[in-house]
Amino acid sequence: MQLIEINKARYRKHLNRVIAGCG
Repeated sequence: MQLIEINKARYRKHLNRVIAGCG
């Protein structure tokens, strides 16, 4: 289940980048 945690962190980073790009 460690893969899910890593995926979550990756998704969060990606989301942060998208928000920063849109902002």
